[in-house]
Amino acid sequence: MAKQFIKPTEQIHKIPNIFLGSQAKGFYDKHVKKLEMLTMLPGSYLSNDHDKDSSHFIILESLSSQGYLEKKDTGYIVIRHICGSPSGMAAAVLGRSAQNRVSSYTHLTFADGRNIHEAGERP
Repeated sequence: MAKQFIKPTEQIHKIPNIFLGSQAKGFYDKHVKKLEMLTMLPGSYLSNDHDKDSSHFIILESLSSQGYLEKKDTGYIVIRHICGSPSGMAAAVLGRSAQNRVSSYTHLTFADGRNIHEAGERP
């Protein structure tokens, strides 16, 4: 069973406050459990550039079969809200596997251009 660092959520009506370039928009809250800190909003793009036996691939395929993601040739489009850890979500968007760990605190930015670290929003 894959480690569940991205999961479905029923959180809705979130206004985006954090972005990963033009690929993804989400709602970040440092005051909740780590696996619920980042809610990825519909329309966000997640890469399919993951090893076929990686946790990312297994979880994204599962979310796709459950109707949370729409599978495309080059990746997945978020259809229904999903949430997870900031690092897990950033890695899913960028297509990097766990061994190439992504620092979400420097990749994810607020509307003013500051990343999580620069804005003092690290948990």
